Amino acid sequence: MPTDLHHSILVESVLKTQTVSGAAGEVAVTKIDRQGFESLEFIAALGESGDTLSGALKLDFILKDGDLSDGSDLAPVTDPTLVLGAIPDSNGIVIIVDADGEDGKVYSVGYVGEKRYAALVPKKTGTHTNGTPLSILAVKGGAHKRPTV
Repeated sequence: MPTDLHHSILVESVLKTQTVSGAAGEVAVTKIDRQGFESLEFIAALGESGDTLSGALKLDFILKDGDLSDGSDLAPVTDPTLVLGAIPDSNGIVIIVDADGEDGKVYSVGYVGEKRYAALVPKKTGTHTNGTPLSILAVKGGAHKRPTV
């Protein structure tokens, strides 16, 4: 049985590459089913924003988890012991992109909770006129059955 990384992980799209723009609010994403895997890492790749980012015009990334397949119970993860690479605030925000130089980067955050489903959800504050290119991937690791490909 292969023991290399390639055969022990599975990469899924949470948000296909798009320019995130428009009015304030959460961006719809695909939740990730962790069944059959021991670990989960989210990777958010941002392009250069067409807007001038600030505290009033920003992107927050909220880590959510839940047990229901329809996602209706997804709730912000606020327990710092369940998050790797970031400290969630009281709203589950694990990444804040609110200034020039914070866009055009790749961010990652790990989830080590017990819930079956998880998602990294971008939330826009302010109206993003020109938008920010963004994609989010999930890397599921520690597969129970290998190879995963």
